[in-house]
Amino acid sequence: MTPTSSERPSRRRWRLPEPPLTTDDIGVAALLFLFEAFVYVGRMIGYGMTPDPDGSGAEDHAAAVWTAWFLAASLLFTAVAAFFRARFCAVSQAFAVAMLTIFLAASLHTPQQPHPQPPPVIYSPCYSGSGTCH
Repeated sequence: MTPTSSERPSRRRWRLPEPPLTTDDIGVAALLFLFEAFVYVGRMIGYGMTPDPDGSGAEDHAAAVWTAWFLAASLLFTAVAAFFRARFCAVSQAFAVAMLTIFLAASLHTPQQPHPQPPPVIYSPCYSGSGTCH
């Protein structure tokens, strides 16, 4: 028997997974976000405590590269959460991605004047009523 136009062979369609329970989604989102925050802060404190004896800025570059890799991992977590339709987890990961993007942009920015200039040698403080104020 050949199928007619009204009879179509059944196609097996791949379906998205069911969304998780809201409480599970919120719990996973909070734990993952806090874990990422602790790892990032701990790593950046570690980079901040490491001396840079030659002044080459290698530690700053290493921190920026590590932040970029951490940003990529967070983007992957966001995609996985979106695939599994975990709304709260996807939103918290999107927030983490936004924050990491800001941190990465700030770490790559080099200020024009990193330290304020020291006051001139002839500087004298201006006290009220002293008559030395200019």
